[in-house]
Amino acid sequence: MRRTHLSPNPQSPTMRRIAPAAALIALLAACNGASDVPQGPDTTGQWTGTTGAAAPSLTFAFGLQDDGSTLTGTGKVKGPGDSTAVTVSGTKRFRTVTLDFDAPGFTRLSFSGALSAAADSATGTLSGSGVSGAIVLRRTP
Repeated sequence: MRRTHLSPNPQSPTMRRIAPAAALIALLAACNGASDVPQGPDTTGQWTGTTGAAAPSLTFAFGLQDDGSTLTGTGKVKGPGDSTAVTVSGTKRFRTVTLDFDAPGFTRLSFSGALSAAADSATGTLSGSGVSGAIVLRRTP
């Protein structure tokens, strides 16, 4: 008796169901745990912003380093009369940004907002340390 080798027909109903599933599994496996998957636009640079209607008025100036989804930096927050050095930490998920501004002896200030399409500004809210209100942070060239 002679054996024949049958190769799968790519047009068979079974193969048409299996092929897309196999491609999806391969794609997910390739991306699983990858740290180089884009997390939105790069936000590295110098940023400034001033609270609007919030009392007291605060002016922010800080440098930001973007490592994908983790944001870090240092800067200053100027209130009525004096300026305080702050450390900045936060996260970015696509265009959603959260930042925490910490300074020894002060309650944390937190920003939550959305990046513009060009990633040159972030509009959101600031809260903490007796401050609550809208703010626009702008990246300086």
